[in-house]
Amino acid sequence: KPEQTQARKKIQEGAKSSEEAKKEIEKGEREKGSEKQEDTAKNLKDAQKALEDLLRQIREEEIERLLAALQGRCEEMLRMQIAVLQGTEDVHKAVERNEGKPSRQDTQRSNELANDEQAIIKICATASRLVEEEGSAVAFAEVFKQVYTDMVKVEKRLQVADVGVVTQTIEKDIIDTLREMVDALKKAQKE
Repeated sequence: KPEQTQARKKIQEGAKSSEEAKKEIEKGEREKGSEKQEDTAKNLKDAQKALEDLLRQIREEEIERLLAALQGRCEEMLRMQIAVLQGTEDVHKAVERNEGKPSRQDTQRSNELANDEQAIIKICATASRLVEEEGSAVAFAEVFKQVYTDMVKVEKRLQVADVGVVTQTIEKDIIDTLREMVDALKKAQKE
């Protein structure tokens, strides 16, 4: 990258002027040596600034990649969670038609939905780790923890074919939170 080349060049110039300063001082040319030392300091300061700029740019690029990755994961979780909610609502209707008692087929379908929820939980755990490792998005980390906890509750409820209003409400809360996160991530990327 040009920034790296520029920094490397300034460091080399600094090393060269430092060597020249040393030679001038050894010859007894203290004034010339002092000027060379000033050149060395200037070149090294310029190199430091170039490296700081490069680090800032790299950090910004990292954050952009992280936000894009998180947005993708949140959108995938949202899509999957909506499908689980629709399945839960369908099973709930079937259970209500059967006088509130789940049939064997309803129980199997609920267990399949629990497996789908488990897949969403894995994506959420990965996204949560990304945020925690990055370190600056503390608010997102807390939201992921809450969403994760709610997803685990939903999975457990679906494992026992509890497809009622409480389960559906938790699922809707998860969906709302995921939508808010997607919007926040889109906004953060624009900024």
